[in-house]
Parts: sequence; structure tokens; C-alpha cells
Amino acid sequence: MNKIFFKPKSGVCADFIPLFDNGEFKLYFLEDYRDISVHGEGTPWMLTSTADFVSFSEEEEVIPRGKEDEQDLYVFTGSVFKGEDGTYHAFYTGHNPHLMKKGLPEEGVMHAVSKDGKHFTKLPEDTFFAPNDRFEKDDWRDAFVFFDSKSGLYKMLLAARLKKGPKIRKGCTALCTSKDLKKWTVEEPLWSPNAFYTHECPDFFTLDGVDYLIYSEFSDKCMTRYRYSLDGKHFLSSKDDSFDGRAFYAAKTASDGDKRYIFGWIPTKKGNDHLKWNWGGNLVVHEVFKREDNSLGVKMPLSIIDSFKKTEMSFPGIDIKNDLGVMSQILGEMDGSMYMEGELNGQGATRFGILLDYSNKDDRGYLYGFEPNLGLVSFNVYPNTPWNVSNFINVNRHLPCGKTSFKFRLLYEDDIVVLYVDDQVALSSRMYPKGKKPYSFGLMVENGKLTATNLIIKRRS
Repeated sequence: MNKIFFKPKSGVCADFIPLFDNGEFKLYFLEDYRDISVHGEGTPWMLTSTADFVSFSEEEEVIPRGKEDEQDLYVFTGSVFKGEDGTYHAFYTGHNPHLMKKGLPEEGVMHAVSKDGKHFTKLPEDTFFAPNDRFEKDDWRDAFVFFDSKSGLYKMLLAARLKKGPKIRKGCTALCTSKDLKKWTVEEPLWSPNAFYTHECPDFFTLDGVDYLIYSEFSDKCMTRYRYSLDGKHFLSSKDDSFDGRAFYAAKTASDGDKRYIFGWIPTKKGNDHLKWNWGGNLVVHEVFKREDNSLGVKMPLSIIDSFKKTEMSFPGIDIKNDLGVMSQILGEMDGSMYMEGELNGQGATRFGILLDYSNKDDRGYLYGFEPNLGLVSFNVYPNTPWNVSNFINVNRHLPCGKTSFKFRLLYEDDIVVLYVDDQVALSSRMYPKGKKPYSFGLMVENGKLTATNLIIKRRS
């Protein structure tokens, strides 16, 4: 059975480049083999396709790595634009740290074309670099190309850094224009807020007359965020300007003409919760929608929900209570893939939530915890015993302060979990349990009462 959270057979995936084409999503991605001794250095572009985010085609290489002395030893992020004549144009980052020793740019924008979206021919003569008078030469990447009908020009957004500005916060979204997809003119930056080291993996789309700029940053909260514009010039921030937490990065969007989805990856931690997050991991997909106040929300794609057809357990109502401490209740054991939905009401409680991969014997697991007084839902080890370790910084989302009742959907597969709250907010994470099996799931409440209703647990077969 296919996994919900796609990962290539070798290594991990990172930085998906989605394109909806001929009734399916083509998902180009970077493959990190994580084994130079076997696979050599560098990162190619791979391709998998899906129509439902449940079944994925076997990955295949579409843009190979260059040699150690070539610009594109690492074929890094970019975009694929399909022209009116059916030609696929891939604009990607040629990244090679070895070139810096020669005083050459580490990164450049490169171009490749294809007739079928699978077999690309590189056009090295189209490579171009950051203008040295305005931009730092080693940050010039992640090209996002689209056609602007107002100007009649192709536009390219790039993750770049200005030469002038605060030492760390010189990141900008660079803008280039072209008439033919070959020669590009560097314009004034689209957005330069003096806020981040750089704005990785830019993405741009319009919904109901509102422009949205997507970017990922690693110098503040390390997550995928967005800004919106009503005039195409001034980019505004929503109260909640992100799609997920720390464990969801480098996400880009694509639409099937009806709904829009955002494709990111959830990083690994080398088998231990207390270690740092690694670059690359597994695919995570959210459906994106626009709210009345122009902010963006996310929810679980319906096709993923519908893939869980076998109801394993259901609980019409559960009450657990402890006014002066903590009370928990185990509901079942965890393994494979699992979907859970229900409603939680922790009125009066300081904290309540969902226990996952919990070992009764070792009193250790994980908790999606709701804290109404703080307006927060977070994921962490539970109980979190190491006093000097903060396991999951920024693996949290803000909720309306004082709100105590929530609907939720939870997706679990192997060591990955994603929680959706009120079909508005997503929070992804990964777990490396140390307790002894069997691992269980359940509910907990602290200093109050928790009422859970309409709980349903489903499997895929």
C-alpha cells in the first residue's frame, strides 16, 4: 500500500516543485541520498505524480546532477512553467559550493526544456547570476516563473540578498522580467522588508483579486509563511501568517483549477527527538483556502480523508476529569496508518489534548496539547523530562484565546503526525519514541474536565 507521506526509495525528499498538468499533479523534488559514499555528491531533480495525494508514481530522475566543476552539481529549487506550445520550461538553481574557492558564484539560475515534462535538455547558455552591484553573489536561487497578463511579460521571483542592509536581515524577493523566457532583466525587488536572512522558495498566486506571496525563512521562526497584497505593491501580514509549524518547510502551491494545495516536507531528526531537524524528509500536503479577511487557512485534503475507509473504533462520548491534577485515558494501540476525528471540549481546564505513541509502562509519549488560556496548540514529548532540552521549538500554532471547544482531524503514519484544528490550522511533527511498546493513543486533561464527542478512528483497509 502506498504511504500517505511520500518519500523516495533512497534517502529523503525536499523542496517540491508542483505543477498541475493533464489531470494530475507533477511533483518535481530534490532528492537527498544522504550517502555520498554510495551515491556521490549533489542533488538531482526527481519526479513523482499523483491525482489524489494517496497514490504516487515511482520516482524518476528528470534533471541529473552536474559534475563537481559544473554550476549545477546540486540541482536545487526552482519552478516549471508550461508554455502555450506545450514546452516545459524548468528554471532551477545551479548550486556548487566548490566554485566559491575559485571566486565564482555559488548559485546561478539555470534553464532546461522538455516536450513531455520528464526528459529535460539543459540550456547552459541561458544561465545568469546576481548583478554584483546590488545583490550578494552566492544567494540567487529558487526561481518562480509565471506570466503576467497585465504587463505581457514573464516574471521570475528569486530568493536573494541585497548588498546593503542589516547584516543578517538583507533578504529580499528579487524580480526579473523577460519577453522570451531566455534573457532576463533584473528589476527592483518585489519585497525587501529587512526581516529575514532570505526568502526561500518564493511562490505567487492570485485569489479573488488578492495577490499572495509565499516564502520560507530560517532566521526567525524557520517555517513557510505568506504575505498578501491588494495593490500588487504593498505586502501585508495576517495575524497568523503561516500554514503550519516548524516541522513544515519550503512549501509551494499549485491549483487544479478548483482547489489549491500546498506541498511541503516534514524534516527528520536522525532517530532522536532531542537532535536538530535535518534538511529533507517526507511530503506533506494541505489544502489552502482564502478566508473573508484575506488570510489563508489550511485543511486536510478530502481525498486523504476518503482513503481511510475502515472504521476501527468509535466513541460517542467520553468524559475525563481531575480538578487538581492530570487524568488520562488510553483508547487503543497505534501502528501503521491511522485517521482520527472528533470534538474536544476542555472548558475550565488549563490543558487538554491527544496522547500519541504513549508507553504506559514508561509513562512517556507525545501530546498535542490545547491551552485555552494561552490560545495555543502545541506538540511535544509528554512528560517532557529533560529540564535542559526544548524538544519542539515553534512546533505550535495560535488559536483564539479563551476558546475551549475544537473539532480536530489527525493523520498518523509511522513516525509522522499531522493535526488539523477546526479545518483551519495544521500542525505537523515527527516522533521518535523511546518507551517500550505497545504504543497507545488516548486523551488527557489537566486541572479540569475534558469532554470528547464523536470520536472515530479509521484505517486505510
